[in-house]
Amino acid sequence: MTSQTSHSAFQPGNTAVITGGANGIGLAAGIRYAAMGMNVLVADRDADQLKVAEEVLQAAAAHGAIRCNNLKIPNEGVNNWLGSRIAAIRRIL
Repeated sequence: MTSQTSHSAFQPGNTAVITGGANGIGLAAGIRYAAMGMNVLVADRDADQLKVAEEVLQAAAAHGAIRCNNLKIPNEGVNNWLGSRIAAIRRIL
């Protein structure tokens, strides 16, 4: 069995999209991916916690890009948000 971090998707330069990433398991995953050199795109509904999470992720980043977005939008808006980001990144996990 292959460990999660040795899988080809978990490589520097690849992009992880994490919803609910301002705290808890989502933030922990983002920190790990950022430290691995991955690009991390985080969305959450808690704008204040998201600002703190962005600072934590920036500090953990090896060299990947960190982007955080507040998602206080209707569910249909999530598809539009993600669609606009997909065009800007090479690979989604």
